[in-house]
Amino acid sequence: MFCIKCGEELKDGYCPKCKEKREMATLIVSRTGNAFGVVVDLNFEIDGVKYNILPGKTLTIPLIPGEHVFSYSIEVIGKREVNIKMADGETYLLKLDFFDLIYSKPKFILQEK
Repeated sequence: MFCIKCGEELKDGYCPKCKEKREMATLIVSRTGNAFGVVVDLNFEIDGVKYNILPGKTLTIPLIPGEHVFSYSIEVIGKREVNIKMADGETYLLKLDFFDLIYSKPKFILQEK
């Protein structure tokens, strides 16, 4: 893991160059809804790392603070990408619904501490 300010490698979350502790950010991905009553798994990527989630399931993904690229592909719409910027210690909720992904962009909701 690397510091988002200077690029130095972190040691136990601490940046030796900036002399600051960096807390991980968290993305909670919740999958809701089915497509036409059929259980369809959904594949997505965060910064090129592939994930898969079924309806009714939740994934908790720790991320280094900074900007990330969330992308997904559905046959009828092709590939879409959304950028998200996360700060130290922030937690975002992303509810994935099959139809919302087709007709609108995913919404990242900042969770209160």
